[in-house]
Amino acid sequence: MRFNSCSTSRQSLKVILEGDESLDLLGCAEDGEKAVQLTLQFEPDVVLTDLQMPRLNGIEVTKRLMRALPNVRVIVWTVHDDDRNVFEALKAGARGYLLKDSAPEEIVRCVHEVVKGGVVLDPVIATYLIRDFQQTHQELKAHEDLLCDLTERELAILR
Repeated sequence: MRFNSCSTSRQSLKVILEGDESLDLLGCAEDGEKAVQLTLQFEPDVVLTDLQMPRLNGIEVTKRLMRALPNVRVIVWTVHDDDRNVFEALKAGARGYLLKDSAPEEIVRCVHEVVKGGVVLDPVIATYLIRDFQQTHQELKAHEDLLCDLTERELAILR
């Protein structure tokens, strides 16, 4: 299921979450500023946010929430699957990153997992992270190997 507009996404997500009797939906915001206000008012366990919202984007929402309410858990739910957005959201403090084509039962499962303290990543996103980690590790290993080839004098000069 892929959603095309913000209001359609919001309404669909509302239906999905209200369909699980163990979840209480405390609010639904039409923009990032309202999302921060509602979160500060109700102090929920979990906040689902998009990256693209009017007035305040999801990265900034996440940063503000982490500063004000460090125990709130943020899940980014978005169409953006590029490395830059993923890394920025995780650096901001997001505990989950789901794509909007996630199945409804997967969204609910992820909310429950994050409430328990877990971290949830869409499989596409997990693949990016693993690939980036492996590439960084290989680059570090290559630099380490270059240092091993230096003489004692070259190492002393480098220090």
